[in-house]
Amino acid sequence: MPSISLTDPTAHTNADAGLIATNNGNLRTLLNGGIDAANLLGAPSLVSGEVPVWNGTQFVRSTVTRIGISSIASGTPDGTKYIRDDGTLQSFPAAPTFLGVQKDYAEVTSNQTSTATTAAGATAIITGNSVAYNGTDVVMIEFEAVSATHSVANAIMKWNLYDGSTDLGVMCQSWETTTGTGNMHVRGSRRLTPSNASHTYSIRAWSNTAGTVTTEAGAGGAGVLLPMFIRIWRIA
Repeated sequence: MPSISLTDPTAHTNADAGLIATNNGNLRTLLNGGIDAANLLGAPSLVSGEVPVWNGTQFVRSTVTRIGISSIASGTPDGTKYIRDDGTLQSFPAAPTFLGVQKDYAEVTSNQTSTATTAAGATAIITGNSVAYNGTDVVMIEFEAVSATHSVANAIMKWNLYDGSTDLGVMCQSWETTTGTGNMHVRGSRRLTPSNASHTYSIRAWSNTAGTVTTEAGAGGAGVLLPMFIRIWRIA
């Protein structure tokens, strides 16, 4: 639509019929076709998908001067809220918490050995991943291996739970009654609340006497041992 052009009649004269017709035609075009950018103060060069926005002085393109949130919603904006259907800014509800969520899992598919005879010198046989905890979630840490043996009869085999380099205690213990043929199933669990930090949990093996603790594992399959694993669940 061209720019609106209306001509005033000369004072104290009869209005010219052609002038009236021209003015009426221009107004009719305006009313029937709508106002375009050329007829707005500032004549913003709008492109498809834009709207005119008043910047306090004139109309400009909506991609140049954004429509402020205070123009369409009430409340205090902070970059984290949404507009509710009543036109107010609202905070999102807290995310739901779910129990039974697995926080970490790691497995080993081959035998692991240790000749350590003290807890301080225990050998890590499986180590989990570094996981961030929030200081409030309660977790269950599980460890399991199909079997374990010791090379010396009557040895006591131990598997300690470690948090990084900190020994949290013996999670599993087994007695090797017959040299190298005990094949004791190993399984233990521990409920705890990790502090607000990243933690890496591991299982470390040792025994009360010289010799070799062998914690057995395989890749699984027909007739093949399953992997040993450490798994951490959120339970509360």
